[in-house]
Amino acid sequence: MASIGYDDTFQKETPRRIGLGPSSTQEQARHSLWYWLRQVPVHVGLILWGLTCVFPLVWIVLSSLKSTPELYRDPFGIPQAWKWTNYRDAWVYAKMGSYFLNSVFITILSTIVVLFLSSTFAFVLARFDFKAKGPIWAYVLFGFLIPHSMLLVPLAIFTRTLGLYNRLEGLALVYAAVVSHGTPFF
Repeated sequence: MASIGYDDTFQKETPRRIGLGPSSTQEQARHSLWYWLRQVPVHVGLILWGLTCVFPLVWIVLSSLKSTPELYRDPFGIPQAWKWTNYRDAWVYAKMGSYFLNSVFITILSTIVVLFLSSTFAFVLARFDFKAKGPIWAYVLFGFLIPHSMLLVPLAIFTRTLGLYNRLEGLALVYAAVVSHGTPFF
């Protein structure tokens, strides 16, 4: 069997043989007391950061299991009576199920629009050379300077003109328009 671009006599070099792997002095240093003492502040900082990230989530879950008077009386405490019916009430009476399905629909539609527009735009700018490529790049980069809040009124007027105002499709179009200027770079 003929090999293409491969030498059968090639001896595979191990990382230690070519000098990329840890030497015995590096391995000894890794096990020294000084190495572990230097790692303590790093680990303490990471644990504190992790607790800072997890605490709001735990607090939200614990607060969701309290009754309204108990929530106002002791907002940071553990619930005295775990009220699991809050989830059922939120799902049924507050229509969280329909809100969840609306969010899923808007997310899927806006993601499809953004992926289609951004991938075709990025492909054209990456693969083809044409005279207007420089000004188009400048126009796209200038779009990063425009705050999103300045786009809300023109987008509301645009969706009203299209007849998509106060509809899920219009909201998905607005979400896609707001984020699509930067996604060709990613």
